[in-house]
Amino acid sequence: MDIRTLGFSAAIVSAAVAVLAVIIAAFRRQRSSSIYAAGYVSGAIGFCLLMTQGMLGQWISVVLANLLAAFLQTSLAWGMRTKTANPRPWPWRFWLYLGALAAALIIGWKDFSLRSIAVSVHAMVLALEFLLATSNGQKPAPPFLRKVAWIMGLAYFAAYSFRIMLLALGTAPRTFFVNESFYSAFSLSFIIFFMVLWAGLVLVIDAADLLAELEHKNKVLTDFALSDELTGLYNRHLLEANLRSDMDRSVRYQEPISLVLFDLDHFKNVNDSYGHQTGDEVLKQVAAIVKGLIRKSDTAYRWGGEEFLVVLHDTSVDGALRLAEKTREAVAAATFPMVGKMTASFGVAEWGGKESLEQWFRRTDLAMYRAKNNGRNRVEALAPESDPSQLAFKIEWKPLWDSDNLVIDGQHRALVGLCNELLARALSQAPQEEISALLDELMSRSTRHFSDEESILSEAAYPKLEEHRQLHHSLLVRAQELKGESHASPRATSSYFDFLVDELIIGHIAKEDSKFFPLLRARNASASN
Repeated sequence: MDIRTLGFSAAIVSAAVAVLAVIIAAFRRQRSSSIYAAGYVSGAIGFCLLMTQGMLGQWISVVLANLLAAFLQTSLAWGMRTKTANPRPWPWRFWLYLGALAAALIIGWKDFSLRSIAVSVHAMVLALEFLLATSNGQKPAPPFLRKVAWIMGLAYFAAYSFRIMLLALGTAPRTFFVNESFYSAFSLSFIIFFMVLWAGLVLVIDAADLLAELEHKNKVLTDFALSDELTGLYNRHLLEANLRSDMDRSVRYQEPISLVLFDLDHFKNVNDSYGHQTGDEVLKQVAAIVKGLIRKSDTAYRWGGEEFLVVLHDTSVDGALRLAEKTREAVAAATFPMVGKMTASFGVAEWGGKESLEQWFRRTDLAMYRAKNNGRNRVEALAPESDPSQLAFKIEWKPLWDSDNLVIDGQHRALVGLCNELLARALSQAPQEEISALLDELMSRSTRHFSDEESILSEAAYPKLEEHRQLHHSLLVRAQELKGESHASPRATSSYFDFLVDELIIGHIAKEDSKFFPLLRARNASASN
């Protein structure tokens, strides 16, 4: 192959690499990619101008051409320093390198050997800058790629050293670069080889950076999917699969395993009185308390809302009770910003070995419910072999709940009675189908009651009727959401159970309905007179 054909091939390769670099820069939209693209375009133009030696003036085909080609190696070092997040991606010495090369080209524009040595030294220095940049900065290249880069760099230095040796031996042309000589053929060949090689290395390092970025994002997404964003604890999506595995391990190694479930007492008042931001701070502080008390082998979860669950491996009910009591004391002793003091109610249950996951969950939930019903700020436990008749408790009707309206009071008593029936069935570990049927009936009766109550309040000209109607609507919407979720997991069924009993019925009667009781009592007294 003659030197002109080789030179033409080199020009085609440099142009192709430049086009590829521009496409990548447009796609990646990163500063480092844009710098590489600018360098390869500059190098392609400079190399094409070098091929015009003897046809254009030497200021263009020699000085300008070499400066443009030299900028390619400068841009590689600059781009790599940008890629690795070096605090100074373009240090002042880069200007010194380019200035020294420009001076040598201008002074020796008629001396081919001086120009070639200056270009070679500049290329070697900037290649060293590139190699150093792969290891420096806040985001260095992966260790394997740094080793590959240094091997390439050594080969690059060897090629340029051989080129300088040829100059010293006097085998180089005296005037133009494009010349039928071994020097020109060797220079063109290794320029093509290393131009492609440097571009490939830059692409591989960029791809490695992209993969690392994707892995980091995947980890963030995985952590987000498996952990609660607010508290940093695991969320409910991971629990069921983990617990079934833990139950298998418990059987295999004959190790006990226990659950501690707790709920912050009157937490809704915190959100209502101080706002959800303050409530979030309370939840984060409680999560920190839990993290500080459990062992590394234990796992803490947030269920959403104000409920937390701790899975205690290789722990019997006695050990779980001790942990629950320590946590209860720590929560009660803590001071929460703006809120002051908070308490929590705890349910504890050790897995019975033969019961299902659903039964174990229900037992833990009922233990927590008993703690709340027995005065809150306490710990209760239910054993698998417990006699339901000894555990039975019910919601007692309070005289303060009488509104003196026969329809409303009759429906309220019926709903409380249905809640007690639900509790009794749950304590006796009735089949899930029976529990679901009672939950559906409670939901249906509540919907009818809300409608009747609104009609009575409208007739009584209750001034806050619209606000009360909106509250009914919100409760029913939330109940429907929890009902839908209850088909997904046993814990969701327990959440639905708690919501219907605690908030839809008992909490609503005690807090919201009691607001209109004076109006109905006065109206009833007036009618009697």
